[in-house]
Amino acid sequence: MIHGSQIVDFILKEDDDLDSLLSCLSKKVFVNRQSGFALVSDSNGKLTGVVTDADIRKFLLINKRIPREVGEVANRKFISVTENLPNELWPSEIAKQMSSRGWTTNYPVRFVPIVNQDSIPIGIIDTQDFEREIEKLRDQVIVVGLGYVGLTVALAMADSEMQVVGFDRDEIKVNQLLAGVSPLYEQGLDEVLSNRLGINLTFQTNFVFRERGSGQAAVYVICLPTPLDPKTKQLDLSYIESLLEVLVPVLNQGDCVVLRSTVPLGTGRRIVENIERKRSWKVGSDFYYVQAPERTVEGDALREIRELPQIIGGATPACLDRGLKLFADVAKLTLPVSSIETAEMVKLAGNAFRDYSFAFANKLSEVARSYNVDVDEVIHKSNLNYPRSTIPAPSPGVGGPCLTKDPYLFGNQEEENSPILSARLYNECVPIQLIDFLNSKIKNRQSGLTIGLAFKGTPPTDDLRNSTNMYISQELSKYFKNFATWDAVVDLSQINYGLSEKEILERPGFDFIGILNNHTSNALLVRKILIKTDLKEITIFDPWRAIDLNSCVINKKVVSINYITMSMAKTWHQSR
Repeated sequence: MIHGSQIVDFILKEDDDLDSLLSCLSKKVFVNRQSGFALVSDSNGKLTGVVTDADIRKFLLINKRIPREVGEVANRKFISVTENLPNELWPSEIAKQMSSRGWTTNYPVRFVPIVNQDSIPIGIIDTQDFEREIEKLRDQVIVVGLGYVGLTVALAMADSEMQVVGFDRDEIKVNQLLAGVSPLYEQGLDEVLSNRLGINLTFQTNFVFRERGSGQAAVYVICLPTPLDPKTKQLDLSYIESLLEVLVPVLNQGDCVVLRSTVPLGTGRRIVENIERKRSWKVGSDFYYVQAPERTVEGDALREIRELPQIIGGATPACLDRGLKLFADVAKLTLPVSSIETAEMVKLAGNAFRDYSFAFANKLSEVARSYNVDVDEVIHKSNLNYPRSTIPAPSPGVGGPCLTKDPYLFGNQEEENSPILSARLYNECVPIQLIDFLNSKIKNRQSGLTIGLAFKGTPPTDDLRNSTNMYISQELSKYFKNFATWDAVVDLSQINYGLSEKEILERPGFDFIGILNNHTSNALLVRKILIKTDLKEITIFDPWRAIDLNSCVINKKVVSINYITMSMAKTWHQSR
């Protein structure tokens, strides 16, 4: 900020000549930066205009001659703030004036004069000191697609005080959100929705007819689904392609496109080329493209968006800078990468590796079953105080929307013996193997119960997409005369055999209980069942080792429990 006697060096009179103007424009406002601006005042010292290098170029282009006096090139539609305006209100006042003047470029002005009550300049503000605050007030973030990825990032951005509009074609979902009700089970969503809805957050079903304020730039954050065809194992990009058909024609210069959906390598580059070709624009100057892949865990996404590093790739250095600034207020750490392809690959590589490591753990379970060996003990002892061993725990299946898809995008399906695809194919067989294993161990088949249908339990989620637990429940239901399921989060009204906890505890007992995910409530329900059951013999499948039978209160009528883990079965007898 320039103030006091320094301001005089940048003030000219209306009738000063061109040499005086050029000299003023060349003065250094900082040690290594020329000002590039001049303030114009009348004979009473009142500010009447501002001149920048751009104003001279415009005058030459229009008039085809050199200006004789400063007043000829002065911009009378200048922005200024008054000396009595508190500093914290400068960004909102500048953004408001930029909008009212219809300026459409990202940064139409760098230096803004401060004037007193008589309109005499007494200081100059450098808007670069709070450019992000101005952007958040002026620009609008449009999040397209309000699933688990889109809704969480929309609310995280709104919670960072950005102006956010969420779009989704699902009218029921949008109406729920407008009523302040989250359609998803996700920690913290309801609170942010309540705090931001109607203030800097709203939702609509059509973005094409969105009204744009004068001088307002748009940031389109694409969070559309990219499902995998179950037969061809090819990614369906039709949602994104359909969006681009309507989005590209309505883009304005200065807009930014951010892709957060999971896509195959090279998708971002094709999107950039498509926009450049159709609009005759250049990325990095006319528009911006950013690759910012989603890497959060369902159930704890809001916290992870803030706490975990956000990978940011840009089509050009200017695009990268735009992306880093966008997420700087959302996340504690942003990680720039060298290209948009690198950003795409980071997401795919991370999930493909996790799927690969889980396949290894599940293969260990298969081998351990042949010898009735406790695979959990094997893994624990292998990892314990041994830094070169980080084997994950096995599970009933590797499901969900990410790990079941990303390895196919990263691996080459034409390649024989691809370790990435081999791991994925093996994980797809794990639930089938497990059904055979359980079928060989289950004794009584009168009544069965599976607990935990969502694809994972911790952090909790109600997502059933590609849930291996749903498949296991459906297959096991064929083995029992009476069958029931329960989940701590999922809406059971949409699930076959779904019962409430009260209905389950009213039953006399279950011959088989399978704990399929690791939600913390699952063990509590099983403990309640064991207190109330009147059966003599029970089979419990506990791949998560959620139940310690020796510490449970168990009805005295129970004689024995056939306890099954991922790799072994043993019989527990009640002490008499």
